[in-house]
Amino acid sequence: MRLTITHDVELRTAQPIRSAVFSLRLQPGDFDGQRIVDWTIDGGEEAKLAEPFSNGSGDRIRSLTLAGPVEAVKIQARGTVETRDLAGVVKGWRERARPAVFLRRTKATRADAAIEALAEAAAEPASSGLDVAHRLKAVLRERMIHEEGLPEEEKPHTAAEALGAGRGSLRDFAHILISAARTRGLPARYVLGYRHAEEEAETEALHAWAEIFIEGIGWIGFDAANDLSPTDAYVRLCSGLDAADADPFRFAYKGGEGAAVVAARLLVRRAEGAETPSPTRGQGQFQGIGGQSQSQG
Repeated sequence: MRLTITHDVELRTAQPIRSAVFSLRLQPGDFDGQRIVDWTIDGGEEAKLAEPFSNGSGDRIRSLTLAGPVEAVKIQARGTVETRDLAGVVKGWRERARPAVFLRRTKATRADAAIEALAEAAAEPASSGLDVAHRLKAVLRERMIHEEGLPEEEKPHTAAEALGAGRGSLRDFAHILISAARTRGLPARYVLGYRHAEEEAETEALHAWAEIFIEGIGWIGFDAANDLSPTDAYVRLCSGLDAADADPFRFAYKGGEGAAVVAARLLVRRAEGAETPSPTRGQGQFQGIGGQSQSQG
């Protein structure tokens, strides 16, 4: 599938910013499941954008510097990506970090007794890490209600709180799945990206899911909230230990007060007349590994 993506982010402050430095993970990388046809990041005429580099997890990072004074910063990422369905398997992604790095607990993914019980239940009668991952995804979808747009005072802040509430956002589903997988000794990480929907509705938020490392296969994506693994409707952007660690928009500034992202606009479209790329040699061995592989195109 060929997807065109437009992602706008706007930052405003109460007082003008004298200077600012941004660390952006707003540029997808290439692997067997996606190929970047073209991609640009624009921070305006006054911004200086450095060449991209990759961190240990393989995410593409670009530094942007801006000299003020400015009261608003507008950054746009846009481009075209060709994708193909590998049933969630992240084959060909280049990274230096060892999977064991993603066994580390964070405040957001710390397991409580309920998450440990969920992980224990998913281990029987499973006979492999892949079985455990599938069962965790299925059990989680049965127990949780996917609900976006909760009032701030009702939003769970940790995986344990979300499971206790029985409802949550994409972030919460991913955090619970990550927490439970790590409890079973499976490295797991939080992933952000873009997702094409048939209605092509404009949104403010990136899509979120989890990836679990399975020995002998590698990293596999699991979108528990939608009960499937990433298909060719998904574009992988960046990852981290949890949602905070995977934040693609970080900045430091001098001057100004109360800097905050006040607006975001995200639109993912299927390119007119684009055909899904033909499967390449070896793709067949991955079909079905990631679970329900339903094309969104």
